[in-house]
Amino acid sequence: WEDVINNCMTYNNATLDVGALQNFSNQTDIMIGNPDSGRKFYAYLTPFIFVIGLCGNLISLRVFTARNLRKLSASLYLAAISLSDSFVLVFYVLFPWLSKGLPVIAPGYRVRMMDTERVCEALLFFTYLCRFVSVWLIVTFTVERYIAACRPLQRRVICTKAFGQKAIAFTCLIGCCFSLYKPLVSGVFTREELVGPNSSTTIGGSETEGTCTAKPEYRRVNFIMDIMYGLTTTAIPFIVISIFNLLIVRTLIRRDATIKKLKVMFKDSRIRWEFTIMLLVVSSCYVCLNLPYFVLW
Repeated sequence: WEDVINNCMTYNNATLDVGALQNFSNQTDIMIGNPDSGRKFYAYLTPFIFVIGLCGNLISLRVFTARNLRKLSASLYLAAISLSDSFVLVFYVLFPWLSKGLPVIAPGYRVRMMDTERVCEALLFFTYLCRFVSVWLIVTFTVERYIAACRPLQRRVICTKAFGQKAIAFTCLIGCCFSLYKPLVSGVFTREELVGPNSSTTIGGSETEGTCTAKPEYRRVNFIMDIMYGLTTTAIPFIVISIFNLLIVRTLIRRDATIKKLKVMFKDSRIRWEFTIMLLVVSSCYVCLNLPYFVLW
């Protein structure tokens, strides 16, 4: 069991800090038996995802911070989600691609920003922080919309801009505390420092080339914390969002039947209805798109 745990920790340290596309490309390498195909898939597709995602998030941020929407608590959550997702694209998608995807497209060019002291730890911290905040802002927004749709008596207290600002600040604070472990247990090490001078394992380009990974003495701690982090940003939000979405959909179906029967719908109710539908789209996309990554991880 000791060997199994150590092998799992070595694999986890080598792959956990890479984007979902890279994980998919690794699975593709195994399935098709051609290591170049998976790397090319990751290298060529990632820039399109980055550009489209960043443009979409910036447009959403501009829309939800407009004068006629910025006063709504739902707009505050959606603007924060757009901003955090933009940072996720930069730290979790762009920087790993510059190190691992760019050399596939342009051999000889490689940005090794993550493999330098201090920068390695800083990028890991912000990567983990932005991912945590992005996920749990969706959860927070889901709970807020659940209260707006299903708990009308509590809506005036919780579904406000002031409460939304406190919820977002609290989410960021928890994310900072939870992500702080990663830079503390990570650093830049050569292959010889990690696996020994006589090992054939390839972690990095050469024996003297540094790689941003977990410190050898903290591999077990890093492995356990990464498992906890993975569950906190995948399984737990997945379950919470799914449960609240089902409750919201049930309430909307019942309310829709009542509205059709009475043939009356106020403007304020229509706005809340639209934001709730928007939430269902956002959270459902999160559930659908993160399920394959969670299974592969």
